[in-house]
Amino acid sequence: MTNDSRLARIWLLALEHRKCILRTAIITAALATIIALLIPNEYESTARLLPPSSTTSALLAGVAARLGIGAELGGGLAESAMGAIKGVNSTLVPILESRTVQDRIIDHFDLRRVYRTRYYLNARKALAKHSSISQDRQTGVITISVQDREATRAAAIVKMYIDELNRVASELDTSDAHKERVFIESQLKGAEEALDQASAALGQFSSSNLAMDVKEQGKAMVEGIATLEGQLIGAQSELRGLQQIYGDENSRVRSAQARVATLQSKVNQFGARDDKQVFPGLRQLPELGVRYAELYRRVKVQESVFELLSQEYEVAKIEEAKQMPTIRVLDPADVPEKKSFPPRTILVLCAVVLSVIFTVLYLHLSLIWTAMDADHPWKSLLRKTRSAISRVPETSAS
Repeated sequence: MTNDSRLARIWLLALEHRKCILRTAIITAALATIIALLIPNEYESTARLLPPSSTTSALLAGVAARLGIGAELGGGLAESAMGAIKGVNSTLVPILESRTVQDRIIDHFDLRRVYRTRYYLNARKALAKHSSISQDRQTGVITISVQDREATRAAAIVKMYIDELNRVASELDTSDAHKERVFIESQLKGAEEALDQASAALGQFSSSNLAMDVKEQGKAMVEGIATLEGQLIGAQSELRGLQQIYGDENSRVRSAQARVATLQSKVNQFGARDDKQVFPGLRQLPELGVRYAELYRRVKVQESVFELLSQEYEVAKIEEAKQMPTIRVLDPADVPEKKSFPPRTILVLCAVVLSVIFTVLYLHLSLIWTAMDADHPWKSLLRKTRSAISRVPETSAS
């Protein structure tokens, strides 16, 4: 029998049993529709990243080595600048698929509960199954896609993949700018502590000796005592003139004597400090001035050091920011508007087509089986098999 005649016979058989085939197709379509509706929706969010620049690539080479990825990729990431760029571009995907990144994503979104597992190992496998991370060999563009039953969570997971890639690179960055920034930061803390100690010592000294500014206080005291001495000389001259004119018993003479005594007492008070004085005496100022100048010099030195280190620290932070391995996002992750799975229409159509094919095939095989002779080897084999199966229960019962 030729192929054309066989196909014609199958076509005639399908037309003859078209009602049976149609009934089977309708039942299959109904069952497939129910099953397809029971399958939960999944949404896919995608982001694309540009390959890093040469500076970023060289820095990420060290990150890949810290994560233990360099050995898997041949161990040639730091051989040369171009080798670093090429090697790091191929290490970005393994970094994204690393256990460090996966565990942070699992903890952040509580994916063990979402995937219904107690163990991180199973959660990582499920996350890897729902994630697709690839890189184009020619352009170096990295594509990150995540499927999830919630559209917002799918976009959030993709965004966290990118954030974690940046954070892991920052945490493991071993560049010279990073080392310099860390060193200057430690020196800056020490300078700040030294400045606080020097300022505290100067404040305590000034408070205990009432020496707010020895230089200005000395100038004020010299000017004050000069004024008092001038007033004292004038009062003494006036007293001598009054004594010659009126004698010692005159009231004006006594008043002048009292004024001279008062001025003389004030002049004497500038010479040395006693417990009743508010400010240090004039004789104490040189000694206090030396100690005050030393403490003041320490404060100024520490202020200069702190200011210089602060400027260097800001410059180091800028340099570190320039060299920080930041991934450039070409297409950010968006919240998908439509489901990506399941394709219910396709599933139902495939089920209907397969049911029609299998039904026609069954009818064709049944027709062939019926047309066979009773002594055909296949029918003989089937009869013997049925007889053997029917004897088994009888044997076991006896």
